[in-house]
Amino acid sequence: MVTKKTGAESGRLHLVYLDECEVHTHPYLAKVWRKKGSPMKVPAAGEDHKFVVFGALDYASGQIIHQRSEQKGEAAFIAFLEQLVQVFPAGEPVVLVLDNAGYHKSHELRAWWQAHADRFQPF
Repeated sequence: MVTKKTGAESGRLHLVYLDECEVHTHPYLAKVWRKKGSPMKVPAAGEDHKFVVFGALDYASGQIIHQRSEQKGEAAFIAFLEQLVQVFPAGEPVVLVLDNAGYHKSHELRAWWQAHADRFQPF
């Protein structure tokens, strides 16, 4: 049986999966089962408000890091990356597995990746 080592034990690198999602207080119901001929009414007070949650999962340790933001975008993502700088130890490299969001490749992010190339590698 093979057991996986934690990043702290191996001292090598952290494999971290990142993603983000929008949370709505009143999500849109596109398809709902209902009785034919009776409209579906969902009681909801107020207006729809949303916020974004950025999250990271360290594969080896199972540690979850998250940050709430008002919107998606490069500025909010950079703020989340700065939080990750504080979380992971300085001597240990981190590989960040990203999705294909456009702002992950923006000019500001490319500058951030270059400035932190000794510790953080986007994948």
